[in-house]
Amino acid sequence: MTIHKLTLYFDEKFKDPVWADITYALEAPSGSRQGEWVFGRNPTCDVTINIRDVSRRHCVIAYSYAADRWTVQDLGSSEGTFIAGKRLAVGELHPIGIGDRLYLASNLVRVVEDEHDTVGEDSGPATISSNVPIDFIELLPKPEPPPPPPPPPPPEPQRTYADSAYLMAQWVISGQTVQGKIYRVVVAATGVAGFILMLDWLAN
Repeated sequence: MTIHKLTLYFDEKFKDPVWADITYALEAPSGSRQGEWVFGRNPTCDVTINIRDVSRRHCVIAYSYAADRWTVQDLGSSEGTFIAGKRLAVGELHPIGIGDRLYLASNLVRVVEDEHDTVGEDSGPATISSNVPIDFIELLPKPEPPPPPPPPPPPEPQRTYADSAYLMAQWVISGQTVQGKIYRVVVAATGVAGFILMLDWLAN
């Protein structure tokens, strides 16, 4: 005999501690009768959930042999019954099956295959957030590294006595007339003599 079963999982964060981390199977009765389970805060409900935003008679999950399917129906709850991202209208029948996420107001109940299919949503490696496909990201060219900064200029060489003598000779030669050149020779000789006298005075 085939057993028609719908397994619900209330995860560990479920606000009613009685149901937190519980797997609960709904098994339709044999024969042609319709099995149904009312969810709500009222103690007379088949599944009593003691959470403030769950209505006293919130919704009903039922199995129909004639239609061979499970359905969920809102019973006029104040905060709503949601499935597949949609709020159900009061009295609307909506199919429900494995993989569906049923919200009683803000409270999630997952439809799972069996008690082993209860891995939390936060398990597993973290995902990459991007609006570009991963294959395309791998094909994008990598940016060129910036060029290295130019080396600092070399320090100017220290002027030697030979350099000074060369510059003085150039200065003497640059006189435009013979008199100018003679004048510059006299000035240069005077400067050299003075420099020698100063060195001699410092040495004594």
